[in-house]
Amino acid sequence: MADAKKMKMTTTTGEMYAPWDFGNLQVIKSSAHFVAYTGTAGPSEPEGTKDRAVLLIGKVPFDPATVGTSVTGDGAPNRSAEIFRNSKFSKYDVSVSDTWRVELIAPCSQRDVDKYSDQTFSFIRETPAVYTAVTLPYIEAIPPSSVEWVHNILEGKKEKENVLATQPGFMIVKDYKWNDSANLAAMHLLGLVQDRGLRSVRDLRGAHVPLLRAVRAAGLGVLKDQFGIDTAQVRAYFHYLPTFYHLHVHFDHVSADVTATHAVSKAILLDDVIDNLELDPEYYVKASITFTAGSVRDAKILEQLLA
Repeated sequence: MADAKKMKMTTTTGEMYAPWDFGNLQVIKSSAHFVAYTGTAGPSEPEGTKDRAVLLIGKVPFDPATVGTSVTGDGAPNRSAEIFRNSKFSKYDVSVSDTWRVELIAPCSQRDVDKYSDQTFSFIRETPAVYTAVTLPYIEAIPPSSVEWVHNILEGKKEKENVLATQPGFMIVKDYKWNDSANLAAMHLLGLVQDRGLRSVRDLRGAHVPLLRAVRAAGLGVLKDQFGIDTAQVRAYFHYLPTFYHLHVHFDHVSADVTATHAVSKAILLDDVIDNLELDPEYYVKASITFTAGSVRDAKILEQLLA
């Protein structure tokens, strides 16, 4: 387990929080390897100073170099209980040391809670008219503070250690979820543009093609030069709808577990975006785009589209 100093976080109110500062936990989503809670963070007194918070807990992936000896080495029989046997097949429950990774969001917004809540999804076909009438007003109503963390990176205030390349108009940043640089299959970089007026692919025009090509070249160059990952092993894409509305490109490994965090079902490949804009500089003004909408996360959009 990480030490207490690493587990603490500084909030926008200046408070320092750690998992043990959380209370009133309520499960909003759970699976075999992950659970998300909403609750409050802060001192027990006075009651009015507590911040709303999200607490995320997940299992750290197995270390293949050590997990085998954990169940076969000395002491393994004392930690094991046979639960099934039939001919050559058998299963065991084995108690081994475990590590959990914890993420804190505090103070959190309702959008943070909605993002991590259990929900069903629907496919939506967004025409340009739907974008103008429904999606765009939704985007414009999101508080600017929701992307303050992006601005902190671009302004050099936070995550300096994760910045892998800086060029005019953008940065290539190691995503904080890529915890083990030796695990190349888990690779995840972000290309963050400097232009705060660009929120999603809908804002892109033909004039942005040189920027997109430069982001592509820089991201692939970093992965090749610093990590030895060949271009053919890299998937570069946008999400639509994006998780946060500041234009960014994802770079991940083609061998990544796409069901975990990469949300490939809502991905639009960077190369396709470049090609489309070269064919028609206003392609994303005119195009219809299909995306998945969550019943909780995107409730305001769904209420209008499915009414």
